[in-house]
Amino acid sequence: TPDTAGGGGQVVWEKALVRDVPKTGAVVASLPRGTKVEAHQMKDNWVKIKFDKGEGWVYRGAIGK
Repeated sequence: TPDTAGGGGQVVWEKALVRDVPKTGAVVASLPRGTKVEAHQMKDNWVKIKFDKGEGWVYRGAIGK
């Protein structure tokens, strides 16, 4: 899992739900396994990511190298 801001990674779950805020936020995207993302910050167990069509928060377990 990405531990530092600005780290690159990809979705390792079959599908990662991207939310507008951690945990309880509205789902703004669903990213399939293999989608490249850039991690920007962590809050609790959530990672703020940027991807080709936007940004949002995903559970950290969904993102790997």
